[in-house]
Amino acid sequence: MPKIHLMIIDTHCHLDSLLESSVDFLDSLSIFQNDHLTPHFIAMSVSPDNWSATLKLSLLYPNIHASLGIHPWYVTAQSRASLQSLEDLLNVECVVALGEIGLDFSATYQHSKLFQMDVLEAQLSLAEKFSKPISIHVVKAHNELYQSLRQRSMTGIIHGLGSSLEVAQNYVDCGFKIGVNGVLLRGNAHRYHALVRYFGTEHLVLETDYPNVKLPGQAKSNLHDSIRVAEQVATLLGLSFDDVLKTLNDNAEQIFQLSSS
Repeated sequence: MPKIHLMIIDTHCHLDSLLESSVDFLDSLSIFQNDHLTPHFIAMSVSPDNWSATLKLSLLYPNIHASLGIHPWYVTAQSRASLQSLEDLLNVECVVALGEIGLDFSATYQHSKLFQMDVLEAQLSLAEKFSKPISIHVVKAHNELYQSLRQRSMTGIIHGLGSSLEVAQNYVDCGFKIGVNGVLLRGNAHRYHALVRYFGTEHLVLETDYPNVKLPGQAKSNLHDSIRVAEQVATLLGLSFDDVLKTLNDNAEQIFQLSSS
């Protein structure tokens, strides 16, 4: 009897390069196929410059789903003017989320702090208006982000969260899931391991952040790295791979309103 294919959902990846070459994408699809997995990808954008590319990919590939937003690294004084274009796209295009959005108050991006907060608030309002989940990047700005989220009714994912359990719990209490990626396979990622053990599968989703996160010992990031991440979650929690995948997929499907068919 043939093995049933399970869905595997990568909730955060950047796929612009597929428009230039689909070789890596097709290689990964082959690996998923061999492992009896049916992949879906939530493709993130970071600025108006790649919104059209992200939307085009979602039209070319039925298992790629577009997420549009302005990443805090790309926020400028002119970003506010782009928000009307974003709203127009949300009105007419098939977009599953707003992302990648957020706050980054590290030294490199501290100069745009006020612009970041303004653009984030506007994007949160759009997410509420269109009932869309959000995918959030946050660095050294947890208090500010939490204060914004706790005043709103929305859901989404805190992407690549490396924080204390207390900070993570605040986001979970706001209705958010935590995205785990290849960092989980690093032997020294003790905070990340503790976070997975504490929250378990109920509050987690898979992500690769392709092409930005490489697994230990690998020369590059791969879209099929999500398999290894799921295996590591299973190992840390003492659960079967299939059980972990089912729960993490259910979490992602609920957030992004994806069909399991």
